[in-house]
Amino acid sequence: MKIGYWLHIAVTRWPRDEPHVIYLHSVLTQRRIVTRNPELFKKLLRFELIDVVTTLGLAGCVNAAMLIMAASTFYRGGLSHIGTIDEAYKALAPLLGQASAFVFAISLLASGLSSTTVGTMSGQVVMQGFLRRNIPAWLRRSITMLPSLMVTIIGLEPSCTLVVSQVIFIFGISFALVPLVLFTRARM
Repeated sequence: MKIGYWLHIAVTRWPRDEPHVIYLHSVLTQRRIVTRNPELFKKLLRFELIDVVTTLGLAGCVNAAMLIMAASTFYRGGLSHIGTIDEAYKALAPLLGQASAFVFAISLLASGLSSTTVGTMSGQVVMQGFLRRNIPAWLRRSITMLPSLMVTIIGLEPSCTLVVSQVIFIFGISFALVPLVLFTRARM
């Protein structure tokens, strides 16, 4: 078996959360309702937990649905060799019609923009909160887009690069979650 097989297994099967989403969500909701009453605060935290679990759970369900539908469509069409985003795009039109390839392309674009926005805003939150530094928006966005531009300029294969970046992301989670837990744990 090739190393790519094991990378795909690691990316699709490894349980992971997205700490940058947790950072951003906590910042976006912390000023929504403010209370000093301990009983109301406990109730607020319970609702916050429900909110976070619901939104991340829904996102996980959407991701699972996309994987399941793609796998079943390609398997039913006898295309078990699809291994890149480009191959998936080209295979969709003959299987499901030209509109499906267009929707796939628009979905990838929306996903990329959403991911970039969340990453940029989370980076801003971390820089301003923990490091007490304010970086101009144009510089943050430039830094965020730099890896994607480098992949394009160098001519790396996008699907392989995506898988490798996700593997690196999996191992990097502990570097984001450990400080989150340490800085936000309850001190008794």
